[in-house]
Amino acid sequence: MPRLLLDSSDNGIFLNATLKGPRSAKMITMVLDTAATYSTISYETAIAIGLNPAKSKNRIPIVTASAIEYALIVVIPHMTILKYKLKNVPMLCLNLPPSDSRVNALLG
Repeated sequence: MPRLLLDSSDNGIFLNATLKGPRSAKMITMVLDTAATYSTISYETAIAIGLNPAKSKNRIPIVTASAIEYALIVVIPHMTILKYKLKNVPMLCLNLPPSDSRVNALLG
């Protein structure tokens, strides 16, 4: 089992993941969100790997700190995180607020 070393001086748990889509692969940094029901990537990331969120027929309402928004669901064909290789991973497409330049996505 892979081990994850945590830095107690850091303000979160950050994990590198590689997402592979129909067009390309992209390494992103995800922050572990233990309260999140879903994992989330930005529209930019989805498009960069060759997915088209606008064509998604699946969307769900989500409650944010300020409103109820509708998020589109995309399926990531291949994802590698902590040496685990996953297939057909559903993720929400939702742009995150620009709070930490290291974070491209949430891991829920």
